[in-house]
Amino acid sequence: MCKFQNSNLRTVTYQAVRTAMGGELFAMSLVETDEIRAVVEAVNQGIDGHLEACFCPERGNRYDGGKRKAGKLIVCYTLDCCVSPESLPVLLRRLFELESTEEVMEAASSLANDILVCLGINEYGESVGREAMRLAYRTPTASTEKPPNISSHRRLEGNMPDANSQRRVKIRKNSLRENLYLDHQGHWVPWRDAAWFAREQAAERFAQKHGIEVFGLFPCESCFGEP
Repeated sequence: MCKFQNSNLRTVTYQAVRTAMGGELFAMSLVETDEIRAVVEAVNQGIDGHLEACFCPERGNRYDGGKRKAGKLIVCYTLDCCVSPESLPVLLRRLFELESTEEVMEAASSLANDILVCLGINEYGESVGREAMRLAYRTPTASTEKPPNISSHRRLEGNMPDANSQRRVKIRKNSLRENLYLDHQGHWVPWRDAAWFAREQAAERFAQKHGIEVFGLFPCESCFGEP
């Protein structure tokens, strides 16, 4: 087994995932209960019918459960994951194929799709790179501003886009769980209903006007659809 199908039934090869990882571990921190259950169920399969495993400590794989507290109050439970290039394709396949409750299966598929997006693999199973997927999230630069609060989402990494870019863009929510974009009223909506901007600077000013400090810019001609 050297490939799997994403939620759109498009084939993604193990090699495409490993190449996109660039030899690095994939790290993510989960706080959503159903996502945690999905990963735990996928990993606990051990060596499956394909004679593959996704928990091999000697490869650097790590799945650490924990909790976040506010004083003595437990705010949420967490699962911090580091997955090797050898194991991540197996984990992705198991998440897409997972048989569990409806909620956990939905969370598993969503999480797997989000991981692929973060790696620069689009909904068609094509490796187009992080820059093409526009995984370049703006963060505050002034020392007086608070750092972005993305503790409840997977960490995003990517190259910052060219400041002089003239491509039309839409403003994406800083989340790998929700594929939402800003409309003209400053509300988070699906791609087709979102506002587009002729310049990145205009999009940045609009986000700032609505008090949004951390966000992503996606070109209107991206794989997510036409403007």
